[in-house]
Amino acid sequence: MKNKIIEVQKIKVNITNIDDNDYICISDFTKFKEGKSTSDDIIRNWLRNRITLEFLGTWESIYNPNFNSVEFDGFRKNAGLHTFTLSVTEWCEKTNAIGIYSKRGKYGGTYAHKDIAFEFASAISPVFKLYLIKEFERLKELENQNREWDVKRILTKNNIYAIKNYILPDNDYYKNKEWLKYAEEADILNVAIFNTTDKKWRELNPDLAKTSNVRDYATINELTVLSNLESHNAELIKEGKSKEERFEILNSIARYQLEVLNNSEKIKLLESKNNVLLIHGFNGIPKIFNYFKEELKNKGYNVILPNFPVREEIEIERYFEVFDKYKEIFNDNLIVIAHSIGNPMFIKYISKNNYKIGKYISLAGFSEAYYNEGKDDLNEKVKLTVLTDKEKEDAIRQINEKYSIYSDNDHIVPFDLLEKYCEDIASKPILIKNIGHMGNKSGLETLPEVIDLIDD
Repeated sequence: MKNKIIEVQKIKVNITNIDDNDYICISDFTKFKEGKSTSDDIIRNWLRNRITLEFLGTWESIYNPNFNSVEFDGFRKNAGLHTFTLSVTEWCEKTNAIGIYSKRGKYGGTYAHKDIAFEFASAISPVFKLYLIKEFERLKELENQNREWDVKRILTKNNIYAIKNYILPDNDYYKNKEWLKYAEEADILNVAIFNTTDKKWRELNPDLAKTSNVRDYATINELTVLSNLESHNAELIKEGKSKEERFEILNSIARYQLEVLNNSEKIKLLESKNNVLLIHGFNGIPKIFNYFKEELKNKGYNVILPNFPVREEIEIERYFEVFDKYKEIFNDNLIVIAHSIGNPMFIKYISKNNYKIGKYISLAGFSEAYYNEGKDDLNEKVKLTVLTDKEKEDAIRQINEKYSIYSDNDHIVPFDLLEKYCEDIASKPILIKNIGHMGNKSGLETLPEVIDLIDD
């Protein structure tokens, strides 16, 4: 199986999959270390440490029924002695270990199960470990997205600015710590990250609680820090820290790490001249956006795919709230791809704020209300999207390049309104036959014409 590659602190890290378990090349981590030590030397020095061996032995005891605990006890007794050395190959051969292994060839190196790889990353650098977890989480989300698993979870944690379509409590969990006496370990982490217990979140969000919990609405950065806090908490429990002590420590770590990751991502967005903003429509993110995201990322673009309100939740103000989270990137370098109702919402926003835009590609865009029999919820919302003469003029003036892609068999927007939108904003019309409304019901999964327009 071909390796997947993520980039952590400008270092390419290989990941392979064995029996549905991810193994990460820890030899790649050693490139982060300065000095003359070879990759094998760094791993051997880590392996001979008593704490490392305790961790590896515990992991194998849990997940490996064929683990040779007798040989392990021998290694553990000698760990820490100056004369003690241990290689990965020797560890595997003597103990039947499955959590770490070495291989030769094109993708050669020492690979470790992700649990063990994260532990090794701590020895390399705590900051490196944090970014490693983040990029690994991002990779898993992309894999999930491609397989269409748990769509709601994917959409809501697409980026650090994911809109919070839920209610959080007003409780001050930091001043009044009575809740800690009865708190489960998961809730100590929940409060540190989300400022709420799972039970309280469910009480305040009964509809969402039927199918999800507060962690389902975490951003990538929050998930990264949460994963890191779980290992920190385990160590603090071993040290005998009380719940109160652990909560103070974990909360401090959470605040610091979230700030590091969020600031890093904001700087990346602000500095980039290759930002592409994807704006979905009435029913949420269409499959075609997943294609755009993957293709453009492979070409070096920074793709931003927010979670806008959908269906009955759609209001102009709520769309604007999401746009406001990205207002720093609205400039004449920005590329925008908008679908359906997202188009007039975008035009209204840049008109209101007088933002200049570099390139804009409309998919099934319209500027007037229409009526579809039997779609009362949709008919009600399109009334919000009627563009004024000023908004149309502003679109013409404020957007450098404009393209409108539409089809001859759109089952949602009337053909005459699709054509009129091109005239209203003076965009170049691009008629592509038989692609429907370009939403999920149209079955459209690729649209290379959009990629060509961006590369042009």
